[in-house]
Amino acid sequence: MIVTVASALVPVASACQTPTQVTVELIGEVPYREGMRVAIQAARPGEAESANARVSTSSAWTYGDAIGTVVLGPEGGATEADVRVVLAIDRDPSTCSPADARGCVVYRRRVSFVAGEPGYLRAVLRSPCLGVFCDASTSCRADKSCGAIDSDEPGPTPPGVAGEGTDDYSRAVLDDRPRHYFRFDEPAGTLAKDEMGRANGTYEGPVKLGVTGALEASRATGAYFDGRGSKVSVPALEDMPGAISIEAWIRSDSPEGDTPTIVERLDRAQEGAFFGYRLSVPPTLEAKLELFRGKGLVSVPRLRERNFGAGYTHIVAVAHAGRVRIFVNGKPAADTTYRDEPPPPVISPLVVGSGSAGHFRGAIDELAIYDYPLDGEAIQRHILASGTKISP
Repeated sequence: MIVTVASALVPVASACQTPTQVTVELIGEVPYREGMRVAIQAARPGEAESANARVSTSSAWTYGDAIGTVVLGPEGGATEADVRVVLAIDRDPSTCSPADARGCVVYRRRVSFVAGEPGYLRAVLRSPCLGVFCDASTSCRADKSCGAIDSDEPGPTPPGVAGEGTDDYSRAVLDDRPRHYFRFDEPAGTLAKDEMGRANGTYEGPVKLGVTGALEASRATGAYFDGRGSKVSVPALEDMPGAISIEAWIRSDSPEGDTPTIVERLDRAQEGAFFGYRLSVPPTLEAKLELFRGKGLVSVPRLRERNFGAGYTHIVAVAHAGRVRIFVNGKPAADTTYRDEPPPPVISPLVVGSGSAGHFRGAIDELAIYDYPLDGEAIQRHILASGTKISP
C-alpha cells in the first residue's frame, strides 16, 4: 500500500497513464490545540486495526480545513482497502482502544480501487466522536452512532427519545433535545442517570439524595451538595465546540464569601493554560459563565446583585457565536460579546457541585446541557411547565 501525505494529489503512475488510486483528504472538525496527534493506517480489508501507522502528524490545522492529503494505491492487485484514522489528544494514537477511548476520535472507511481511475474520500474527524469507539466494521457518525464503514448511512438512533419524560417539565426539556439531562432524582446509590442515555455520572462524597426538588408540578426530587467537595462526576460527556447551553435549578446555601461552582469542565494543558467552561454563583452576582481558551479567558463582566430568595432559582447560561447570555428565572440577566474562535475540545470529566473556584452548598436539580443556543422562548416554556413559583 502506498501512503503519502501532501498538500495536493500525488501521482503513483507515469504521466501518460491514469493512476489507480484513492485520494483521502483529512478534515479536522476537532479544533486544534497543542498536544494533538493524527495517525493513519491503511491495509487490506479487516487488517487496518493492527497495521502499523503509515503516516503520523502533529502539525496544527485550522478548524474545518484539511489536515493533509493521503494517497492510496492498490497492493498486489487488491481491489479494496480499509482506512483507519485516529486523532488523539495528549496521548499516543496507538493507545486508543475500546477500553480507553478518552480523548480519541477514530474514523474508519473502506475504499475501492477501480483500474485506471482516481477516487476521492473526504474523511472528517468530528468533535462529537471524541470518546466514541466503534467496532472494526463501523465508524462514528456525526450523531455519535456507529455506521458501516462502507456506507455513509448513520447507525441506530441513540437512546433518549423526546417525550419519554414522566411529567410536563421533563417532556418540555426532552422536546428541545438536550445532549445530556440529569434529573438527580435517584432515591439512593451512586448512579446519576443521563436521561438521554449518553453519559451517566457518579455521585461522589456525601451528596444527599431525595431532597425536595425544584418542580412544583412533579414529584421528582433533587440532590443536595455539602459545600466541602461532594459532587457528581460525568467522565464521558460529549464535547460541544460549536455552542453550549447549560440549564439548571439551584437553591444555594453557600456563604456570601464563597464562589460556589454549579458546573465545571476544565482541562489543564500546561502551566497557565486552561480549556473548558465554568458556571458559578460568585458573591453579589446572580451567575457567571467563564470560557477558558488556553491562556485566554472569556467571562460575563458584570451582573446585577444577587437576589435569589429562599426557593429554587432557574438559571440558563448560553455561549454561541461570540456571545454569552445568562437568564435568571427566565429573564435576561447578562449579555456580553467576545472574540469568537473555534474552542478547543475538552476531554476532562464534567463536575457538578464542585470545582476549582469553590464548592456548592445547596440543592441542584434538573441539569440539562444542549449543543445549541437555547432561546428565551424555550426557557419560558420550561419554566411554565415546571409549575414552580419563582423569585421575582
